[in-house]
This record gives sequence, C-alpha cells and structure tokens, in this order.
Amino acid sequence: MGRVSILQLDTKFLRIPGDIGCKKTFIEPPQHLIVEGATANKVVTSRPENIDITPFVEAAQSATGDILTTSCGFLAPFQKELQENLDIPVVVSSINQLADMSKIYSPEQVIILTIAADKLCTKHLPRALWKFSKCICGLENSSYFHKVIFEDMVMFDEAKVADELLTVFKHACNENTRALLLECTNMPPYKPNLKQFKDIKIFDILSAIETLLPNTVDPAYL
Repeated sequence: MGRVSILQLDTKFLRIPGDIGCKKTFIEPPQHLIVEGATANKVVTSRPENIDITPFVEAAQSATGDILTTSCGFLAPFQKELQENLDIPVVVSSINQLADMSKIYSPEQVIILTIAADKLCTKHLPRALWKFSKCICGLENSSYFHKVIFEDMVMFDEAKVADELLTVFKHACNENTRALLLECTNMPPYKPNLKQFKDIKIFDILSAIETLLPNTVDPAYL
C-alpha cells in the first residue's frame, strides 16, 4: 500500500471522489502540494514551452509520498524534468501510458478525451507517438465542464458534466474503438457513465498511478 504526493494546480473547484484532488480517491490520504499561481488557465495551453516548470520542481522537493503525480495532464512534456529531481517514481500525466497502449492498440482504436480540444496537441505527446494526435477529441470552450474548471466553480452539477462527457464520447466512438485515454485528472469520476455506453478499457491518471504503485488507488475508482 502506497501514499501519493500530488503536485496540484492552484484551484478551488469542487473535488469529488475519483478526482485526483479528492482524498477519498486513494487508500491512504494523499499529500497535496499546491503550486501557488499555477492556474488551469496558465497550464492548459497549446504552448507548453511557455510554462514555468520551476515552481513544480521546487514543490516536488517536499514530496513525502511513495510516488509523485500531478493534477493536470497538460504537464505531460515535463516528465523528465520532474523525475530526474526525485528518487521516487513519477507519473506526470495519464498520457504516460500511451507508449504501452501503442503496443496493443492502433490510433484508429483509441480515443484521447481532453478538457480542451483546441489545446492538446503533438507537443504534449512523445514524438514517436504523434500519430495518436488524430485520436484527440474533447470539450469546447463553451462547455459547462470547461466553465467548472476554468472559472473555479466551488459547486457544480455533476450530472450535467457526465452528460457532456458522454455526448463527446458517443460522437467520437465507432465500431473500431477499443480504448479510451482520459487526459484530464478530473474526468475519472465519470468512467461509469462512459462505460454504460461502451464497455471498453479506460486509461486515466489513476490507472497510471496504480500500475506503478499497486494498492494505492481505492478500487472503486479504477
């Protein structure tokens, strides 16, 4: 049984069970390391080269858990920078799993669901996996879930979020779809809703953590 240290964006929106930021998601209470000033609006960008990773690296030095992760999949390009500064395993993003997924699935069989369809791009993927960029789909800026995250809503309608994600998933699915990768760490609570439409393998930040450190995530949310 392991304990997770989480580099968490400076946000205030409600964290429900299954969300990376909710302590009920894990078997042991996690360590939340808030990176002050690192808002969703600053980190969710199509230009990750403009992100100042220094505050994240500095915050990571205070990690006391058995594994380090982050609360935003858009930090995927910084896996190396964070890992080389720590002696514990680091899984920056659910996107880390794409390399192993590519050994099983073709791009035609995968959907990558993101919080910001207009921002997730090849810059967030390893060069060898750029072919999977055509699998990316997600929510538009006008979506309710987008408003929840980027306007930091303390309370929100979970059912409305579930309906939005399901609509996007249904639109992206086809007869070839075999796997779903959730970029956003706030999406795992809605996996049961998505599986009701099509019961396929879902990869997310929680499965990435559990693969590296078993018996860490509450099985109810895997």
